[in-house]
Amino acid sequence: MPPDPQQNDSHRQEAKPELLVIPPLRARVNAAGAFLLSRRFISGMDAYARYWPGDVSVLLRQGEFEQIALHPVEIHPSEASFDIQLLPENPEQRADRIRSAAVVLIGLIREDDVEVAELCAKLGVPLVCISVNSLQARKQQIDPAVRNPLRRLWRKCKQVRLEWLFRRAVRIAAGVQCNGTPTFAAYRKLNPRPMLFFDGRTTHDMLVSDDILKKRTEELLAGRPLRLAFSGRLIAIKGVDHLPLIAAELDRLGVPFVMDICGGGELEDQLASQIHALKLSDRVRLRGVLDFREELIPLISQQADLFVCCHRQGDPSCTYLETMGCGTPVAGYENDAFRGVVEESGVGWLSPVDNWKKLAELIAELHADRTVLAEAAFAAVAFASRHTFEETMKKRVAHLLACATDSRPAGVQGPCTPAATVTTGSRISATEPDWSRERCRRWWDPSRRLLKSIRCYQRWRNRGIVGRLLCIWSVLWHRFWSVIAAADIPLDCQLGGGLMIPHPNGVVIHPEATIGPNCLVFHQVTIGTRGPRQGAPTIGGHVVIGAGAKILGPVSVGDHARIGANAVVISDVPPGAVAVGVPARIVSKGAADED
Repeated sequence: MPPDPQQNDSHRQEAKPELLVIPPLRARVNAAGAFLLSRRFISGMDAYARYWPGDVSVLLRQGEFEQIALHPVEIHPSEASFDIQLLPENPEQRADRIRSAAVVLIGLIREDDVEVAELCAKLGVPLVCISVNSLQARKQQIDPAVRNPLRRLWRKCKQVRLEWLFRRAVRIAAGVQCNGTPTFAAYRKLNPRPMLFFDGRTTHDMLVSDDILKKRTEELLAGRPLRLAFSGRLIAIKGVDHLPLIAAELDRLGVPFVMDICGGGELEDQLASQIHALKLSDRVRLRGVLDFREELIPLISQQADLFVCCHRQGDPSCTYLETMGCGTPVAGYENDAFRGVVEESGVGWLSPVDNWKKLAELIAELHADRTVLAEAAFAAVAFASRHTFEETMKKRVAHLLACATDSRPAGVQGPCTPAATVTTGSRISATEPDWSRERCRRWWDPSRRLLKSIRCYQRWRNRGIVGRLLCIWSVLWHRFWSVIAAADIPLDCQLGGGLMIPHPNGVVIHPEATIGPNCLVFHQVTIGTRGPRQGAPTIGGHVVIGAGAKILGPVSVGDHARIGANAVVISDVPPGAVAVGVPARIVSKGAADED
C-alpha cells in the first residue's frame, strides 16, 4: 500500500525540514569521494543552504560529468555547505530517500525528471519544478545543430512529446518556478503556485555604483564615441555572426563607436576574419573569455553604453539581468525571453530577429538621442537591483517553503485559490498573481472573456503559423467582447495577472500603461496620458481603483493603494495610501487587506 500522505506530513513537521534537490545533472565520484560540479551550481546550492531553515541535500545521477556551465571544480561532501549523495538506483531505496524530504526540487530537462515527479506524487511529497526553456526555445536550439531536415523534424517531434510530459509534471507539482516569461506564460495556469524569476549571477555588491554610472553617462552625453558591447558564447544561436555586419552598417551610417566582443566559441575565428575583411579592426575588438566578477563586470560597468544582443533563441539568458546590473541597457533581437524582460522592466529596445540592418538603424537612432540611453542606464540598474542573486534566491526559497507547507499533497488538483497561492497572512499579494480571479464563471462573462482574449493573443503572438491563426481568432474575440463590454483595453496592454473588472463599461487603459497583479478596477475608469508625449501610469499590485477615477500621466501608484471614486490622480500615490478628490490628495496611509 502507498504511504499515507498525512503520516508523511506529520513526520516532516517533527523533523528538521529537508530541501531535497534532484538536478538534471550526471556526476561521477573520483577515488577520493569528490564530485565534479560546475562552480555556478555550487554557488546556487550554497544559497539554498544559506536561506533554507533546515538541511539541504542534493541527489546526483550517476554518469559522466556534463559541462552545462563553465568552470568545473571538484568538491568533497565534507567541504560543502550541503549534503551530496548519488541518487539510489534501487526503486525502494530511492522512494525511502525522497519520502523524508519536506519538499523536492527538480529541473525539467529530461524524461527521467518526470519520473521523479510522478514518484513524489505517489509518495505524497511536495514537489517544485524548475522550468527554463520553453518548447519554442528548445526547437530553436535544434535548427542550427542538426542539418538533416528529417532528423531535425524527428528531434522536434520528440520535444513536443517531452513537453507533454513536462506539462503533466507541472500539473502534479505543488509549485513551479519559471526562469523567464516564456515558460511562465506556458505553465502558470497549470499549477496552483506559479512563480516567475529572472536568473543571474549578479550579487548586490557587483551592481554598478552611482559614481561610476554618473561619470559614464556624463561622458556619453558629452559626445564621445558610442561604446557597444557583447558577451557570451560565440556560437550561431547567439547571433554573433551579425555583430560585424551591425558594426559595418553603423560605420556606413556615420555613427562613431567602438565595440567589445567578450567570450569564446566555435565562431571566434570566423568573427576575426569578418572584422578584418570589413576593415573594422580599429573599432571592433575580440576580448576573449573574461573572468565574470574581476574582468567582465568592471568592463561592462565602466566601458559600455549599450549592450548589443543578437540572440536568435528565446532562452532565458542571464546576460540580460547581468548587463542591466552594470547600468547598461540592452538593444537586441525580439526573441520571447528578451521581450519578456523588456515588458517586465520597461527598459530595452527590440528589433526583428535576424534583421541586423534594423538593429543597426535602431542603435543609430539611440546615438542621435543619447539622453534616452542615459535615462535607460539608471532604470536598468534599478530593475536589476530588485533581481539580484540574493533577492532572487530569497524569493525562491520563500516559494519553496510555501509549497512545503501547503496542506494539499503533490498530485492533488484543485482550483487556484488566494489562500493557496498568493496571500501572506490576510493580505492579497501585490506580486504573485491569483489567476482564479480571471477564470470565467460562465460563458456570458464579458470582462473575463475580454481579458481571456488579450491573454490568448499575448501568449500566441510570434509563435509561427499556428500562433498567427490563434492570434487572428483572439483579435476577433477581443473586438466582439470590447463592443459588448464597452471597454477600450488594447491587446498589447501590460496587465498583471489576477485583474478584476466587475463592470467593464467605460474602462479605458492606455497601451503603454502598466498594471500590477491582483488589481481591482471599477467602471468608467481611465488610465492614460495627459498628452502625446507625457507618458503613461505605472500601477502596482493589489490596487483598488474606484468608479469614475482618472489616473493620468507618468505617475506611479504603489502596491495596495486605493483610489477613490471620481478621483483624478496626476501625482504619485505611495504604497498602501488612499487617494481621493480632484486633484487627488492622500487622506490615509493604510489600505484594507481584502477586495
